[in-house]
Amino acid sequence: NTANVMGDTSAALIPLLSPRLESQDSFERLFAAANLWRLCRSEDAYVVLRQEAAHEGSPTAEMATEYLGDTDIPDGNSRTL
Repeated sequence: NTANVMGDTSAALIPLLSPRLESQDSFERLFAAANLWRLCRSEDAYVVLRQEAAHEGSPTAEMATEYLGDTDIPDGNSRTL
């Protein structure tokens, strides 16, 4: 989960992060999705981020919403953070 910190946009990270989108751990799912979203705007990552953002009140919801930035979120509105 250091892709953004290290500035690595290597395509080699995509196959390493993709399986983590199905993790039982919500934080692992969230950070894998966030890194994939930053690297390549992965559609699968977008779905995971939207699902996490929909869980209002959970610690991951706000973080997922921030990762989506100007993208539409589950309530149909667009937010600029």
